[in-house]
Amino acid sequence: MRDGKIVASAQSIVRMFPEIRNINPGKNGMLQRAQRTLAVALVRADGGIDLDPTWRGKTPEQRAKNVAWAVSALERLRADRKNDPSVDTDLGEALAKVSGRKEEARGLLQGLADRDLMATPQGYAALGRLQHEAGNEAARDAAVKRCSTMAKDSSICDVPTSQGGQS
Repeated sequence: MRDGKIVASAQSIVRMFPEIRNINPGKNGMLQRAQRTLAVALVRADGGIDLDPTWRGKTPEQRAKNVAWAVSALERLRADRKNDPSVDTDLGEALAKVSGRKEEARGLLQGLADRDLMATPQGYAALGRLQHEAGNEAARDAAVKRCSTMAKDSSICDVPTSQGGQS
């Protein structure tokens, strides 16, 4: 996953844990990590990963179902790992993909940014997009700048500008 191999990461997890969609990991660290990795992969692919017959991502409905599962998995993990900035960052990134939960995502991610606790450049990129949608150009630019300092690949940090281009 760290090398940007999102689909390969997701495929590995589904091969190792074919029932992962329905597993409650409880306190099992390995299952929690597997669900978290799969959730983040699905979010970063906008739900558009075809893994096996139970994980399809071709239609908008299938992609939305995959992202909804990812949010649910990350919310369960957050309940077990309160005040964990890396889990909060992943959850904020996921919530940013869900219509009706973008303000919640923006609040969560901005809180992490304000305390300098954002765990990933993707979290800053999601915050930048959310701030752009909210019309807050200064906050958008600050998030993009922080993203750029963290990212190995600056394309992660592409966020629309007010003129309709990418920054």
